[in-house]
Amino acid sequence: MAAADILTRLRQDGFAVVARDGRVVVRPASALTDDHRALLRQHRQDLLELLLDPDPRVTCVTCAHYRLHRCGQHRAALLQGSDIAPALAELPQRCPAWSPRG
Repeated sequence: MAAADILTRLRQDGFAVVARDGRVVVRPASALTDDHRALLRQHRQDLLELLLDPDPRVTCVTCAHYRLHRCGQHRAALLQGSDIAPALAELPQRCPAWSPRG
């Protein structure tokens, strides 16, 4: 089971899950079952990494370099051309050239 699936399961089961001081903290701890505890022990490091960096992806439409379906930094963004399809501009992705709109 992947860390994201475990996190989803815990939250659906009514738990608050956060990273605090290098640990995975689950509340209310008194409601954890043995199965929950086993999953937490087995996947602690993956859960911690997920909680600390949930999703580094961004969209083109939120980037300062994006204008009318074109990327002003397409080479730095590792794209072959400057044209960006509207559907691609809305998809979350990792982009080394992304800069927030200001």
